[in-house]
Amino acid sequence: MTQAAEGVHTIDTGYGGTERAAVYLVVHDGRAALIDAGTPRTTRAVLDGLAQHGVRPDQVDWILATHVHLDHGSGAAALLDACPNARVRAHPRGRPHLLDPERLVTSGKTIFGADRFERLFGEVRPALEDRVDAIEDGETVPVGGVPLRVLHTPGHARHHVVIVDEAAGVVFTGDAFGTRPARMAPGERPFLLCSSPPTEFDPNRALESIDRVASCGVDRAALTHYGFVDGIAAAADALKRSVRAFAQIVEDACATDVPDDALDAFCLERVQKALADQLAWCAVTPSEDDQRRLRADVRMNAAGLAHAVRKRRRA
Repeated sequence: MTQAAEGVHTIDTGYGGTERAAVYLVVHDGRAALIDAGTPRTTRAVLDGLAQHGVRPDQVDWILATHVHLDHGSGAAALLDACPNARVRAHPRGRPHLLDPERLVTSGKTIFGADRFERLFGEVRPALEDRVDAIEDGETVPVGGVPLRVLHTPGHARHHVVIVDEAAGVVFTGDAFGTRPARMAPGERPFLLCSSPPTEFDPNRALESIDRVASCGVDRAALTHYGFVDGIAAAADALKRSVRAFAQIVEDACATDVPDDALDAFCLERVQKALADQLAWCAVTPSEDDQRRLRADVRMNAAGLAHAVRKRRRA
């Protein structure tokens, strides 16, 4: 039997294409944890990733959800079916949505459309209540003899957490530490883009969470979208610049009388400009593939900022 490969491993879920979304596998002392669950459509890829690294499903003790947005958490029930000893841990605000994902599904179908939702996610089932637990800020979860430390990091979503593996020198950041194309060539500064999809983007909390990640005691971030970023302090400075640019877009929109139904176009134009400015500041030249991936991020981010403006107007 193949021995489980110790350490941290990236599993490409295939969500949205290659190297767009990762589930991370952590193995210590022959026991394993999965960081995030992917979607029901990507469960097979996650299980194949376990096998590739010599890990049996019954060696998985934990599925640690950075947050429950559909691309991160909707596959929890399917993975629990496959991993008989696993338990899910999630932020107290996120746990109820794993047990009853109806609101997430309804929102997802509105954002993606019913047909695309089906292609991306399939059937999103409730996770079993007795196998899903809340996790508090600062709590640790043992993988073999190694503790993983959880930090609450709101901003991208109120129920977001990051997971710190000090033994491996890695913090698993979900979407709290931004996104980037996986194979983007390095520039003068690290390139990261704020992730602000609907529905809970809060720039002030996002900035606080970035600082919390930067001071967590390790110097390598594992992004769900996508891959590893070394040199957390410099990366944090770049990402905070992107967050502030997005926050200004929200402020500018709130100061205008642009109708609600025109906010998406208003924000899209300005997010595109913010992206171009971020690329120039980082001295990064994106490839055609990078540009294609960034266009999808820009559309989602603009929709999230427009949603934030509408929410402010209703408050």
